[in-house]
Amino acid sequence: MDEIFEYLEEISYMNPKVIKIRLKNMFRLSDKQVEKIYSKWKKEFMKCKYKEITKSD
Repeated sequence: MDEIFEYLEEISYMNPKVIKIRLKNMFRLSDKQVEKIYSKWKKEFMKCKYKEITKSD
């Protein structure tokens, strides 16, 4: 799972649709798995990015 999250960090600047397609193809996941992983990662990513932004202000 860490490997997937690291990959998502690298491609986080991309369109969500493209991210999901790349995730599915690279790790051979089903649509359902991609949705679960993406939503979990997005929550964590947003928390971390929000904390970084508020710390730097």
